[in-house]
Amino acid sequence: MASLMDQSQLSLLQGSLDPGDSVLSAWNFSATGHTTGDPVYLSLQVGSGQKFYDLDVWRFDGISWAKYLNTDLAYDNRFASFVANGFSGYAISGLAAVPIPAAVWLFGSGLAAMVGFARRKTNRTPV
Repeated sequence: MASLMDQSQLSLLQGSLDPGDSVLSAWNFSATGHTTGDPVYLSLQVGSGQKFYDLDVWRFDGISWAKYLNTDLAYDNRFASFVANGFSGYAISGLAAVPIPAAVWLFGSGLAAMVGFARRKTNRTPV
């Protein structure tokens, strides 16, 4: 069984992340009949555009978050998958996406500044 993390759990994790990082996906997992310690393969949808080396896996023990050190994280530009040794809360963090309107505004303002500097330089007349 899987359920989305609640806002208080997400806020606690967000406070532990590096500047510029955000929670990409976070779920609570549970199962009946599972023996603790037996490996399970989990996949969390994080979306495209992330770099593998920017992704971190986190584990929530019901009280606090800790980086979950694993050696088998896989990312296919949509899902981050890894082996866990039991069910609990897990999250994937990565670089926060830049909203498209903000990126366009930033590009446009930079382009306008460059055009302004170029015009200013060509409009000078020698004395």
